[in-house]
Amino acid sequence: MTILAASAQEAPTSIRLQLTTLAWEKPIKGLYFQNAGKAEELKAYSGGFSMPFSYEGDAIIRFYSDIEILALPLEERPPPIGIAQLGPSLKHALLIFLPHGDASYQILTHDFSQQTFPTNSCRIFNFSGMRVVFAFGDKPITQAIDPNEITVIAQNDLADHNQMVKVQLAQEGQETLRLVYRSTWRFDDQARTSVFILPAPNEHGSVKMRKFVQRGLRPREEMNPY
Repeated sequence: MTILAASAQEAPTSIRLQLTTLAWEKPIKGLYFQNAGKAEELKAYSGGFSMPFSYEGDAIIRFYSDIEILALPLEERPPPIGIAQLGPSLKHALLIFLPHGDASYQILTHDFSQQTFPTNSCRIFNFSGMRVVFAFGDKPITQAIDPNEITVIAQNDLADHNQMVKVQLAQEGQETLRLVYRSTWRFDDQARTSVFILPAPNEHGSVKMRKFVQRGLRPREEMNPY
């Protein structure tokens, strides 16, 4: 999986795809962009992913706090407060909005299609700066994830298929692994789980986790409104 960094370069052609958003700290209001030639307000929430919506336009999406700016020619507009770069092969992209202190946003873009992130699986982003290990099931299937690595783990081969699955998370210590999380998660063919492993700010050498579940998905299908 590759994070597509924002760029100020012009995109050569128009693209069409599905977008889903996530506001990393708090819901976003009053942020506007151009979609299919019309000004549109962004919907992004911090408690979970937005509903997917159709996007058509430039592969570089520029976001502004004033809707009137979008009526200006591109060369007359002030700098945007956020830029998202979309790859031409994407069918469904996730945009994660990380706020800056100057009221602007860094926007991370990830492939969100079911071809790369299917139902009945979880995708783990290890942004903790240390190696972590997940264990799934009664007879644990383990998966080590290095710093800055993004891994998709399917539940299909586990014994308790489409049921509650035991999940454990350990972090790499100086000499051995240290268990930091234990719970049960449900996996099924109409849902998928996104997990972000982050450094714990007040616990030296530890990690914390943010988990988001999407339900009611159609397995192995990609919505195509065009």
